[in-house]
Amino acid sequence: MIGDDSTTNYHNIVTTFHRATAQVGMVGRIMDGSVARGRPAEMRRPGQELARAADRPDGIVSDSEMRTIALIGGLQDGGLQLGHDFQLVYKQTSDILPTLFPTLDSIREDVFGAGVELTRLLLKRIDGDAVENLQTTAEPVPQWRG
Repeated sequence: MIGDDSTTNYHNIVTTFHRATAQVGMVGRIMDGSVARGRPAEMRRPGQELARAADRPDGIVSDSEMRTIALIGGLQDGGLQLGHDFQLVYKQTSDILPTLFPTLDSIREDVFGAGVELTRLLLKRIDGDAVENLQTTAEPVPQWRG
């Protein structure tokens, strides 16, 4: 799993990840957070290293489209083929990766919709609505393409 350990829900994500992998008898590894926080271009090197590793993962979960692009580039530099040598699912916030890799699975987050909702909530707060009445949630949408 690749993620940024500076986020507020990182602990919950990691705990759930380890629990889920253990329940199915798999080993889950978390990539060093300092690498994940780096610039997207810096993710190419870890992809190359993963491609050469004897114990490389069968699947990767990535939290960022830009890091995913660089990571896939590194894995491909190492001779691996997406969908054959490894599986990957990522957090999708645009149509960039589906355009480049149409079979890649993702969990779509509607960033535009979130912005619209935040604007609506802000305007209601400015109009005096109580904070407890300004709570919303949105479900991410799985995009299983493979």
